Amino acid sequence: MAKNKGLGKEVDKSLEIMDNLNAALRDFAHMPLKKGLSSVTGADEDLPKMINEASETAFALLNKVDDLKNKVKGINMNKSSRFAASVVEKFLKGQP
Repeated sequence: MAKNKGLGKEVDKSLEIMDNLNAALRDFAHMPLKKGLSSVTGADEDLPKMINEASETAFALLNKVDDLKNKVKGINMNKSSRFAASVVEKFLKGQP
C-alpha cells in the first residue's frame, strides 16, 4: 500500500483549479447572450430555454464546487510524519 505523503501541493493546486472553475461558471451563468436574446425578435424559441437550463445547471455546479472547496480547505495538510516526530523527540530529550 502506498504511503500518504503531504497533500500541501495537491490541495493548493486543487483549490486554485476550483477558484478558476467557479469564476468561469459565474461568467457563464451571467453570459451577455441572455440579455441580448430578449431584444431580438424572430430568434429560435428554444434557445432562451436552453440558456436558462444551462445557467441553472451552472449555478448548481457552482454550489457543489463551493461545498467541495470548503471540505478540501478542512484537510489537515501539515501532519508531521512519525519519523520526524521521533527525531524531534530524541533531540529534545538529548539522545543521540
